[in-house]
Amino acid sequence: MQADPRYLRPYEPMVLLAVNRHDWERAVELANIALGLDQSNVKLQWLNAVSHFELGNHDEALSGFGKVEADEAGAMQYPQTHHIKGLIYSQRGQYAEAVTELERFLEIAPDGPTAEAIRGQIADWRANGVV
Repeated sequence: MQADPRYLRPYEPMVLLAVNRHDWERAVELANIALGLDQSNVKLQWLNAVSHFELGNHDEALSGFGKVEADEAGAMQYPQTHHIKGLIYSQRGQYAEAVTELERFLEIAPDGPTAEAIRGQIADWRANGVV
């Protein structure tokens, strides 16, 4: 990367290393450089959005997840996008939006490890009149 900062190939593995180390700031920094070179890399878009979420940059995360969803294959490849968007909306008190995102996640990944907990949360919100 030092020899040729415009050479895209090493960025994805470096972003993955940063994510695995939970070095969210470094992941965002590297992903932003790579996305400046190639905006079409859905995996980098997703990793960038997740890193922003982990840093508490929810507006940036939502923007990044929107870019992932704009790519049809990417939207199906990363169903967790809807789960995380649901978490963001619920933290903001936007429960209707949260339910929409969480239900979309359940449509794509109905048997995932968090599916039952999500169904329970949605049922709880409905039972308490939140949505």
